[in-house]
Amino acid sequence: MKYKNLVLLSGGIDSALAWCIANLNGPTIGLFFKYGQAHMDMERLAMIRFARKMNIDVIEKNLDSLHKSDDVVFVGRNLLFIAAAIPVASSIGASNIWIGCNWTDMERFPDCRHEFIKSVDVCASAYGVNVFAPLIGMTKQQVKKELIKFGHDVDDFWSCYSPLNGNPCGSCLACEVRK
Repeated sequence: MKYKNLVLLSGGIDSALAWCIANLNGPTIGLFFKYGQAHMDMERLAMIRFARKMNIDVIEKNLDSLHKSDDVVFVGRNLLFIAAAIPVASSIGASNIWIGCNWTDMERFPDCRHEFIKSVDVCASAYGVNVFAPLIGMTKQQVKKELIKFGHDVDDFWSCYSPLNGNPCGSCLACEVRK
Protein backbone atom coordinates (compact mmCIF):
# COMPACT_ATOMS: atom_id res chain seq x y z
CA MET A 1 0.00 0.00 0.00
CA LYS A 2 1.26 3.47 -0.78
CA TYR A 3 0.84 5.99 2.01
CA LYS A 4 0.23 9.69 1.52
CA ASN A 5 0.71 10.61 5.17
CA LEU A 6 3.09 9.66 7.95
CA VAL A 7 2.07 10.66 11.49
CA LEU A 8 4.47 10.87 14.40
CA LEU A 9 2.44 8.61 16.68
CA SER A 10 3.29 8.62 20.38
CA GLY A 11 0.40 7.02 22.22
CA GLY A 12 -0.83 10.39 23.49
CA ILE A 13 -3.98 12.33 22.62
CA ASP A 14 -2.21 14.89 20.43
CA SER A 15 -0.70 12.41 18.02
CA ALA A 16 -3.92 10.38 17.97
CA LEU A 17 -5.91 13.42 16.88
CA ALA A 18 -3.22 14.33 14.34
CA TRP A 19 -3.59 10.80 12.92
CA CYS A 20 -7.39 11.13 12.74
CA ILE A 21 -7.06 14.40 10.81
CA ALA A 22 -4.28 13.14 8.53
CA ASN A 23 -6.24 10.00 7.74
CA LEU A 24 -9.08 12.15 6.39
CA ASN A 25 -6.56 13.28 3.76
CA GLY A 26 -5.51 9.88 2.44
CA PRO A 27 -3.79 6.63 3.47
CA THR A 28 -1.85 7.18 6.69
CA ILE A 29 0.85 5.27 8.55
CA GLY A 30 2.26 5.86 12.04
CA LEU A 31 5.86 6.31 13.13
CA PHE A 32 6.75 5.66 16.78
CA PHE A 33 10.13 6.64 18.25
CA LYS A 34 11.90 4.98 21.15
CA TYR A 35 14.28 7.63 22.47
CA GLY A 36 15.01 6.77 26.07
CA GLN A 37 11.83 8.28 27.50
CA ALA A 38 10.93 7.06 31.01
CA HIS A 39 7.33 6.56 29.91
CA MET A 40 8.12 4.59 26.74
CA ASP A 41 6.55 1.27 27.75
CA MET A 42 3.21 2.82 28.73
CA GLU A 43 3.27 5.20 25.78
CA ARG A 44 4.02 2.34 23.38
CA LEU A 45 1.20 0.20 24.79
CA ALA A 46 -1.27 3.07 24.33
CA MET A 47 0.00 3.55 20.77
CA ILE A 48 -0.39 -0.18 20.02
CA ARG A 49 -3.97 -0.22 21.37
CA PHE A 50 -4.88 2.80 19.23
CA ALA A 51 -3.14 1.33 16.17
CA ARG A 52 -5.00 -1.97 16.53
CA LYS A 53 -8.33 -0.23 17.05
CA MET A 54 -7.83 1.95 13.97
CA ASN A 55 -6.01 -0.69 11.89
CA ILE A 56 -2.92 1.52 11.60
CA ASP A 57 0.36 0.23 10.26
CA VAL A 58 3.17 1.53 12.47
CA ILE A 59 6.89 1.73 11.92
CA GLU A 60 9.02 1.80 15.08
CA LYS A 61 12.44 3.45 15.13
CA ASN A 62 15.11 3.74 17.79
CA LEU A 63 16.89 7.04 18.33
CA ASP A 64 19.87 7.34 20.61
CA SER A 65 18.82 8.60 24.01
CA LEU A 66 18.00 12.27 23.78
CA HIS A 67 19.21 14.66 26.45
CA LYS A 68 16.92 16.62 28.74
CA SER A 69 17.47 20.25 29.59
CA ASP A 70 15.20 19.89 32.64
CA ASP A 71 12.68 17.45 34.07
CA VAL A 72 10.50 17.43 30.94
CA VAL A 73 12.15 18.95 27.89
CA PHE A 74 14.07 16.72 25.51
CA VAL A 75 15.98 19.41 23.66
CA GLY A 76 15.16 19.42 19.94
CA ARG A 77 12.98 16.31 20.18
CA ASN A 78 10.50 17.34 17.49
CA LEU A 79 13.30 18.56 15.23
CA LEU A 80 15.00 15.17 15.51
CA PHE A 81 11.71 13.32 15.04
CA ILE A 82 10.86 15.24 11.89
CA ALA A 83 14.39 14.92 10.52
CA ALA A 84 14.28 11.15 11.15
CA ALA A 85 10.79 10.94 9.62
CA ILE A 86 11.80 12.55 6.30
CA PRO A 87 13.71 9.54 4.92
CA VAL A 88 11.03 7.17 6.23
CA ALA A 89 8.29 9.18 4.50
CA SER A 90 10.35 9.32 1.32
CA SER A 91 11.02 5.58 1.34
CA ILE A 92 7.31 4.71 1.56
CA GLY A 93 6.12 7.38 -0.88
CA ALA A 94 4.46 9.58 1.75
CA SER A 95 4.57 13.28 0.92
CA ASN A 96 3.27 14.54 4.26
CA ILE A 97 4.52 14.30 7.84
CA TRP A 98 2.01 15.18 10.56
CA ILE A 99 2.90 16.09 14.14
CA GLY A 100 0.61 16.75 17.13
CA CYS A 101 2.12 20.03 18.38
CA ASN A 102 -0.51 22.14 20.12
CA TRP A 103 -0.91 25.63 21.55
CA THR A 104 -0.68 24.49 25.18
CA ASP A 105 2.85 23.17 24.59
CA MET A 106 4.08 26.27 22.76
CA GLU A 107 5.41 28.18 25.78
CA ARG A 108 7.59 25.40 27.15
CA PHE A 109 8.57 23.66 23.93
CA PRO A 110 10.18 25.85 21.23
CA ASP A 111 9.65 23.12 18.64
CA CYS A 112 5.86 23.34 19.11
CA ARG A 113 5.64 26.89 17.77
CA HIS A 114 4.27 28.15 14.44
CA GLU A 115 7.65 29.59 13.43
CA PHE A 116 9.40 26.30 14.06
CA ILE A 117 6.89 24.25 12.05
CA LYS A 118 7.03 26.74 9.17
CA SER A 119 10.83 26.59 9.14
CA VAL A 120 11.08 22.82 9.34
CA ASP A 121 8.45 22.55 6.59
CA VAL A 122 10.65 24.68 4.33
CA CYS A 123 13.60 22.39 5.08
CA ALA A 124 11.56 19.21 4.52
CA SER A 125 10.25 20.54 1.22
CA ALA A 126 13.78 20.20 -0.18
CA TYR A 127 13.13 16.45 0.06
CA GLY A 128 9.62 16.64 -1.39
CA VAL A 129 7.93 16.32 2.00
CA ASN A 130 5.48 18.68 3.72
CA VAL A 131 5.18 19.04 7.50
CA PHE A 132 1.76 19.67 9.05
CA ALA A 133 0.85 20.51 12.66
CA PRO A 134 -2.96 20.68 12.52
CA LEU A 135 -3.37 21.15 16.29
CA ILE A 136 -0.94 24.04 16.66
CA GLY A 137 -3.71 26.54 17.38
CA MET A 138 -5.59 24.23 19.76
CA THR A 139 -5.40 23.97 23.54
CA LYS A 140 -5.13 20.58 25.20
CA GLN A 141 -8.80 20.87 26.18
CA GLN A 142 -9.77 21.47 22.55
CA VAL A 143 -7.66 18.48 21.51
CA LYS A 144 -9.54 16.31 24.01
CA LYS A 145 -12.93 17.51 22.72
CA GLU A 146 -11.97 16.89 19.09
CA LEU A 147 -10.62 13.42 19.86
CA ILE A 148 -13.92 12.56 21.56
CA LYS A 149 -15.76 13.75 18.42
CA PHE A 150 -13.76 11.16 16.48
CA GLY A 151 -15.14 8.54 18.90
CA HIS A 152 -12.15 8.03 21.18
CA ASP A 153 -11.89 7.91 24.96
CA VAL A 154 -9.03 10.16 26.14
CA ASP A 155 -8.33 7.74 28.99
CA ASP A 156 -7.12 5.20 26.41
CA PHE A 157 -4.01 7.32 25.78
CA TRP A 158 -0.82 7.98 27.75
CA SER A 159 0.28 11.49 28.69
CA CYS A 160 2.60 11.25 31.70
CA TYR A 161 6.33 12.00 31.61
CA SER A 162 7.14 10.60 35.07
CA PRO A 163 5.20 7.38 35.68
CA LEU A 164 5.11 5.82 39.13
CA ASN A 165 4.82 2.02 39.08
CA GLY A 166 3.17 2.11 35.65
CA ASN A 167 0.64 4.77 36.62
CA PRO A 168 0.47 8.49 35.80
CA CYS A 169 2.25 10.56 38.45
CA GLY A 170 -0.51 13.19 38.47
CA SER A 171 1.90 16.09 38.88
CA CYS A 172 4.21 16.35 35.83
CA LEU A 173 3.54 18.91 33.12
CA ALA A 174 1.74 16.39 30.92
CA CYS A 175 -0.55 15.28 33.76
CA GLU A 176 -1.27 18.89 34.74
CA VAL A 177 -2.24 20.12 31.29
CA ARG A 178 -4.34 17.04 30.56
CA LYS A 179 -6.68 17.66 33.54
